[in-house]
Parts: sequence; C-alpha cells; structure tokens
Amino acid sequence: MKEKIFLFLLSTLVTILTIEILSKKIISEKLHRLNYNERVISFYNHHYKNLHHLSIHPKDVEDIENLNSLIFRKIGNGSKKILIHGDSWGAQFEIEGSKKSLLKFSKIYDLQFILAGNSSYSFSPLTAQLTKLRDEFNIYPDFIILVVDHTDIGDELCRYKNLRYKHNEKILGKPDPIGTVRIYSISNYIERCRILNSKGLAIKNLINHRKFVIEINKNAEKDGYPCGINSILKYLEEGLSNKNKNYMVGVINDYIENVFSSDNLEKLFIISHPHRKHITNEYKLNIKYLIDEALNLTNYRDSIILIDQFDSSNFDNLDHIFVKGDKSSHLNNDYFIERFLKQILKTLESHIQIIG
Repeated sequence: MKEKIFLFLLSTLVTILTIEILSKKIISEKLHRLNYNERVISFYNHHYKNLHHLSIHPKDVEDIENLNSLIFRKIGNGSKKILIHGDSWGAQFEIEGSKKSLLKFSKIYDLQFILAGNSSYSFSPLTAQLTKLRDEFNIYPDFIILVVDHTDIGDELCRYKNLRYKHNEKILGKPDPIGTVRIYSISNYIERCRILNSKGLAIKNLINHRKFVIEINKNAEKDGYPCGINSILKYLEEGLSNKNKNYMVGVINDYIENVFSSDNLEKLFIISHPHRKHITNEYKLNIKYLIDEALNLTNYRDSIILIDQFDSSNFDNLDHIFVKGDKSSHLNNDYFIERFLKQILKTLESHIQIIG
C-alpha cells in the first residue's frame, strides 16, 4: 500500500514538474513572439503612463542603445534649443531630406533641434510631453515649433479627453485602461508581459494570460476599435458643438500656458496646413479657427508666430502636395521639403535674426 502511495505521489510530482517545464517553455516562446525586452519594458513602464504612447510600440523596438530616442531625437549641437513636436506631421520632420536641412540650419545659427513628433499626439499629450522633457530630461527649449494638424481635434476629443488629469497643477495623461482595445494603446501589451513574467507557477501565468487574451478579444468584438480615422475626421466634416469647441479652445490655452511657464521660452511657432478636403471645400472645420480663438484669450499673443499661409498656386495639382489616397492628407515628401519646411525655416530665420 505504501509503495502504491509513493508511486502515485512520485508520478504526480513528475507530471507537475513536466507541466511546469513545458509551461515555462511556452511562456519563453510567447515572450519571444512579443519581442519582450526587460530594459525596453522598464523604460515604457516609467514613461507611457503620462504620455499614452511613445514613438514606437514596444513590440517593434529593436536594438536601441539610447531609449530616450523613443521620446525625442537631437540634431545639431548648438547653444539654443528648438523643440519641434506634434503628431505624425511633426514626425515627418525626421525624413532624411528634412534632417539634412535642419542640420545645415543648426550649424549656421548655432542651434540644436529636439525632434519629438509622435503619431496621433494632440494638445493633451503634447502638453504632458513638454512637461516631461523639462522635468526629466532637463530640456528647456528657447523656441518651440508646434505642428498642429486638423486631426488633432478628433484625436483630442476621441482619444485623450477622458485620459487627461492635473497633478501638482500640471496636465498629464493616463494610458488607456487595461483590457480596452484602442489604436496606439500599449496598456494590454504591457499587461500581457507582466502576467507572463509574474512570480509563481508558470502554468498559472499561462492560464491567466489566456484569460486576459480572451477578455481583449471579447472587448474587440464588442466595441471594435474606437477612434479610427473615420471617427477622427467626422469633426472636420460636421463641425463642433459649442461644448466641444470650448473644450478644444481650453486645451489649446492649457498648452500655451505650459509653453510659457518657462522663462527660457522666447517664441512659439504654431504651424498648420490645410488638408486636401479643405482646399476642395469638403470640410466645415479648420483648426486655425480654434487656434485664433485661443490666441484671443492668451496674454502671450505677442510671443506667438502663426505659420498657416502657404502658396495657393501649388494647390492646382493636389496629388503633388498630398499622399494620394491618404485620408489624413499627409504631405508628399518632396512638397514637405521644398515648400513646407522651407517656409518654416525662412520664418524661423527672420525671428532668430531679430532676437539675435
């Protein structure tokens, strides 16, 4: 009888150990497919909780020596700093031809450009980003170039309105709640990695991970993927209610107040360019009208330069301006470098010379 009990216990133990070994192997394979990197996850855990997302999804991060480049990149080594940030329109300043122009410009005028454009960012995450650059990276720009896009309206109202909060009088942003399915959200990815790396039995972690993935899939089936491009563009097509308009003017003003909370700041340049459907008169709303309203309320109007007038003679052939078929109306790289960037640098040059 004792021998049978012993053999039963032994076989049970062997089974448990086998299951545990196999579970650890499966977890290792899952983490590999997730491109898990402890150093990257640690960096994201610290920063995404205020910024919603960084420039690259952690799953897509390859070998990066300087993880700070997931938040900002530098061009030039001059004494005065110019921050360029915005959504994907701001990120376009990092195409190769643009970086060459910025480097050349930085050498002439003793500048350093801080490039911090990030897809889908609007005024709330941009405000939080500026605070982080100052407080955690000791980056206090002398000039800021804010590249606003008309999709910032939909991004702000659909993605970030319910995630912004104040802490010690500073505007910050929360990540999407765990379990919800959102474009650009990384909360679920971080949670999956956390579950798989939890202490305790590997089989328990596998079961919990499976339950979480099922929950995510159910939420995706139930809610779809909110805040897609059509949801974002509807505000341009239909216009804003008074409530949403007042909210947008308020968050623009919050951004401006944060910009000028530093004594370093000399000038803020706000850039906007029409979309294809603005030129064809298919949109009702233009973000420049909201900016104008915000500027009427600020005490810093004299220190803000608007760049929103571009040569309309180029608007005859829209396919030479905008990426064909792109609902977000991003600019062709050639037009960006030859027209858009040149006009911005020309305006910047005149004000740097005046201040100098």
